[in-house]
Amino acid sequence: MRILSYLMAAAVCISVAACGSGAGSGNRHSEEAEEHHEHAEQCEGHTHGTENHHEHGVQCEGHAHEGHHHGEAEAEAHNHTHTEAHSTEAEAHTDSHEGEIVFSQQKQKTFGVVVESIEPEPFAEVVKVGGRILAARSDESVISATTSGIFHFSGKTIAEGSFLSEGTVFAVINTRTADGGDPVSKARAAYETAEKEYLRDTQLLKDNIISQSHFDRSKLEYEQARAAYEALTSSGYGESGLNVNAPANGYVTALYAKEGQYVSTGQTLAVISRGGKLSLRAELPLKYYGILPKLATANFALPGGDLVRLGEHGGRLIGFSRTAEEGFLPVTFEFDSCSSAIPGAYVDVWLLTGESTEALTVPVEAVVESQGIYSVYVQHEDDAFMKRDIVPGGSDGVKVRILSGISPGERVVVKGAMQIKLASVAAAPAGHNHQH
Repeated sequence: MRILSYLMAAAVCISVAACGSGAGSGNRHSEEAEEHHEHAEQCEGHTHGTENHHEHGVQCEGHAHEGHHHGEAEAEAHNHTHTEAHSTEAEAHTDSHEGEIVFSQQKQKTFGVVVESIEPEPFAEVVKVGGRILAARSDESVISATTSGIFHFSGKTIAEGSFLSEGTVFAVINTRTADGGDPVSKARAAYETAEKEYLRDTQLLKDNIISQSHFDRSKLEYEQARAAYEALTSSGYGESGLNVNAPANGYVTALYAKEGQYVSTGQTLAVISRGGKLSLRAELPLKYYGILPKLATANFALPGGDLVRLGEHGGRLIGFSRTAEEGFLPVTFEFDSCSSAIPGAYVDVWLLTGESTEALTVPVEAVVESQGIYSVYVQHEDDAFMKRDIVPGGSDGVKVRILSGISPGERVVVKGAMQIKLASVAAAPAGHNHQH
């Protein structure tokens, strides 16, 4: 009987060991296995009833079954979580656009971003050169010395840029120091002598004392002497000398005489410009000689200034030189004066021909440059843009011809491109998710 009890206890221990093994390798069941092992060891030293051992075996079997179901649930939950994560990752991947720049419509309105659909349009052949703004020859008047003498300003300060009204005394020439004597005094003496001779001959002709031919010669000498004297003194003559007056309203653009300088008859003293017309002198390199017959108009801009289109200011081509000057051919235009044009200023000039072809163009401000690479920003959604590298062609100062990089119908940022560029610098790296 004692031997039978030992055999039954051993069977219970084996069953308990099997229960511990069936629980799997889960860490949460390792402690229960150790407790069963301790219980089995106690079985060796104690006698238990058959029913107690049977109940304990049932408990072990139930525990093993519960552990099995728990493992399956945990595996199923893990698989479900993995599937959802993979699905979310795939969804995020399909919704992201590498290089996309998100710029909300509100920001577009705030910063004045303008987008237009690009279509082919006429574009003239263009050559960019250097040039200079000058006073138009047709708008200039020259002040010349009417006699020889010492030049003196009229008393007020005269400098380049000073405004003179027509008839204003510009300077005074002291004729008393002229070579050969005072020309005014000499002209007056000649005039007075000729006048006396003429009056005398008039009376003698009435008395038939002189011939008609003698009278005619006397009259001619008188008229010539009078004209010479009046020409000298028409602008005014006083104690200081002979006055020199401004021939028209205008600004002094050049001064060629200095205070106290001796001047000769006919010498240029100054140049004034009425300011109504200006000229543009462009320097065309010799390699573009072939386009001279095609030239029609031009645009120009001061460095950092606004663009001026000659066509909007009555501009016309005056002509071009057939003789090269230091490797350039001067081309001259004339146009109405405007606030952006200052005589003497150096400008950038875009010479335009009269021939045009269909081409894709964008405004100059639509193109951004970075390390020699030119780009535009293309809108592919209402609030999303992509940077697109392009190959630019010629420019007329207003628009740039696009040789490659964009296609007809694409929507390009034509105003506010720098705002989009700044947004791209501050944006997240490539792969940014754009949520819809």
